[in-house]
Amino acid sequence: MSSFRHNSGFGKRMEYYLIGLMLKEDIDVYVPLVDDNGIDAVIRKSDGSFIEVQIKARSENVKLGDAALFAAITHEYRENYYFVFYSDRLKKTWILTSEEFIEESSQNKKGKNTGKRSIWFNGCKLNEEKTEKVEYMFERYSRYEVFNFDKLKWTKFIGGPIMKIEDKFHDEMKKIYLKAKEEAHYPANRFIQMVSNDGGLETAKKLIMKEGGSDGFTNLWERNRLDLTVEALVIRAEFASLFSEEEIKICKERLKKYGYENL
Repeated sequence: MSSFRHNSGFGKRMEYYLIGLMLKEDIDVYVPLVDDNGIDAVIRKSDGSFIEVQIKARSENVKLGDAALFAAITHEYRENYYFVFYSDRLKKTWILTSEEFIEESSQNKKGKNTGKRSIWFNGCKLNEEKTEKVEYMFERYSRYEVFNFDKLKWTKFIGGPIMKIEDKFHDEMKKIYLKAKEEAHYPANRFIQMVSNDGGLETAKKLIMKEGGSDGFTNLWERNRLDLTVEALVIRAEFASLFSEEEIKICKERLKKYGYENL
């Protein structure tokens, strides 16, 4: 039987857990004494401006299929306001601005929660053996999944936020996975798992240094889609600062060997 400590106190413990991770990343975080306005933390950004953050967490004990279901949230658009969603069972974190949350969430039209919003990052399906149900992430929300809190440190300029180059590369790694799956019919499940666990940059460095190239490289070459390989992403000029000359050289030589022309 679950105790008060393990039920009602879960949300507050997760708030402090996530705030602790933010502090480890040298983010200036301020915690209000009360959160009546849906503000669990206030963050001072690198340009001196401040943003408000609400943290929502789901425990590992929720029923199967609901690991990343966040329901009955009262919210209207607020400038400089962010949501941090965390699933303890899935060990996944998503960050959305107020505008993004309104765009992606659904709003209840009737019942006791009329007007409140819900967002569901995961689904549930039978495993490959058809023996049991397993949870999986909806791909439409993959762009909001994060592995650090850099999104809360972006510096604003007219036209929007400046994304750190490492974050942009990480997003591009997820994009080539989706394109390979949709356009080349190659579901690189192990690849996206590595990206989720280790981040895009570290995954790329591991794969390009694999002698002879990765299995993914071979599979995409067989499908005539070398443009969707990690190597093709690494050699893009905008990401040159992330890799050594030796790493870029390895990628170019591998692509050239297999007939890639856009060098």
